[in-house]
Amino acid sequence: MKKLLIKIVIVCVAFVALDQVVGSLLLNLLEKSPDGRYYKTRYSLEEADEEIIILGSSRAEGNYSPVVLEENLGVDVWNAGRGGQGLPFWAAMNSGILARHKPELVIINVENDFLKVQPNDQSYERAAGILRPFYGRHKAVQNFVDLVSDKEGLLLESNLYAFNSSFYYMLRPYLFKGIDGKLEDKGWKPQEGTLVGKDIPERVINEDDEDSLDPEAIRIFEELVTQLRDKGSKVVLTVSPDYNKKVVTTPTLEYLEDMEGVHLLDFSNDEFFTQNPEFYTDPIHLNKQGAMAYSKRLAEELKPILKKGEKLNLAARK
Repeated sequence: MKKLLIKIVIVCVAFVALDQVVGSLLLNLLEKSPDGRYYKTRYSLEEADEEIIILGSSRAEGNYSPVVLEENLGVDVWNAGRGGQGLPFWAAMNSGILARHKPELVIINVENDFLKVQPNDQSYERAAGILRPFYGRHKAVQNFVDLVSDKEGLLLESNLYAFNSSFYYMLRPYLFKGIDGKLEDKGWKPQEGTLVGKDIPERVINEDDEDSLDPEAIRIFEELVTQLRDKGSKVVLTVSPDYNKKVVTTPTLEYLEDMEGVHLLDFSNDEFFTQNPEFYTDPIHLNKQGAMAYSKRLAEELKPILKKGEKLNLAARK
């Protein structure tokens, strides 16, 4: 029995030592990452101090060029969008940024149905997958990761657990430079390819079921917007265009139209974009050419909003 206990102690000590060594190595890789999704997340949480911050998922990350916006607006812009991430990740980024910085304006790229109930929603777990390495450094991260389960705090005492889903993406920037976006693009991840020659049938979206709205999603979003307004930041909600798609109405859009203290810029029916296949890499994502044209158009809409002293209001849908 005594020998067994000694072996158990040795194994535990070895595991703790391994955990500490691996954790130290991965933390060093995180701190020195030349680019990539973990560089971007760390920069957003700990360094971003630009006047304009962009939040959202893949369409935020790919459709908004900070460089084009900067050239047309004369202010610094950072794109904190992250592909595959939903409201919990946006809210964590927002809270982390606001803890040390007040942006002049925050653009939130929203979908026409992002407040809709999503069966088997995995957005918290997806957010936790990229945020766990930052758990001990940011209260905003803790607040959202803890919602995955009541055991997260305990499990995250282990570095191996914290970095479990990070190994590949932590190492990738050292092997393939710029694969998740170039530093000079300031968080933008431009896409290549066009839809020219492809037959994409028209889609018409016309929904009016208010019961489909998710109260939890509304709560998180309202809290996100309230934090920005309390900080004194202007809030612009943008709806990117999709190819050959017409949006009549949705419960989400109706809800956004009734929100006070935000600007809503809805490009979902702007035919300059929706009818141009050369602007898209797939039906719902603009390519590099489309993103640059869209960013230039957006800049024109943002100019009057950025003017000092203008009161927040609800902009008309396009």
